[in-house]
Amino acid sequence: MLISKGAVNRILLCGLLGTALPYPAGAAKIRAGFFLAELKDGEAIAVAKAENGSLAPVGSLLKPFAAWYLLERGLDAKQTILCPPERKRSDELRCWTPAGHGATDLSGALAQSCNYYFLSLFRGQNLTSYEAWLREKFEWPEMLRITKPVHVYGYDLPSGIAPAKLAHMYARLWNAREAGNAHAVRVATGLKGVCEGTMQEFCHAFAKQNQYEMLLGKTGTVHEGSQPYGIAAIIVRNKKTNRKLLLLCYEHRKTGAQAALNALRIFNQYKP
Repeated sequence: MLISKGAVNRILLCGLLGTALPYPAGAAKIRAGFFLAELKDGEAIAVAKAENGSLAPVGSLLKPFAAWYLLERGLDAKQTILCPPERKRSDELRCWTPAGHGATDLSGALAQSCNYYFLSLFRGQNLTSYEAWLREKFEWPEMLRITKPVHVYGYDLPSGIAPAKLAHMYARLWNAREAGNAHAVRVATGLKGVCEGTMQEFCHAFAKQNQYEMLLGKTGTVHEGSQPYGIAAIIVRNKKTNRKLLLLCYEHRKTGAQAALNALRIFNQYKP
């Protein structure tokens, strides 16, 4: 059953915008947007969406695909990379947390969204080959060129991405996991660990409801000038119907972890 127009409006007015930080008077851009889809036959079938006038940011939502690429090229998922405190890093190897993540394997790097891990492993890799792989396997947009190291995990790309395109990529990842692809299974397992990583606050709230089981999640944050622009991808299973839903929720002036907090309201409005 498709979500009603009235329900979409209630999501926007009561859920998304009701929790937003104040936005300048007269500004036309809505800060929050979402794309809700049902995963069926390997596709993301749109159920409801609300656009905020911008393409969705990519950010660290690209890391699962970077992980898959590395696994295909022989990465040992148990290999650890030391993500040190900021004072011990070079200019080339950075991370979003000043404290560092310590010794991190693939699962930990996905759960904690460790930039340092992916930058380290992509040193010396052919970025053109990675871009071509993304395009062949996931129909990565032509306009989003991978030309420098931070691009491999979705940071500082020339533009955002259409939410439907990003949903399509995650649908392919989940479908491969369901089909038993060893690399996709490994990546999805890492993404289930986000409740111990970047999505702790969301997972704490999500655990209080009984309708859905969380299958995986990922957050990402880019910057517009000095302001963050965050996004979260979440896949859940309806416990009664076994239907699987994919939600992308993204919001200006919030990090991905903060944008994820809109997700529970959106799921609660959807009645399959």
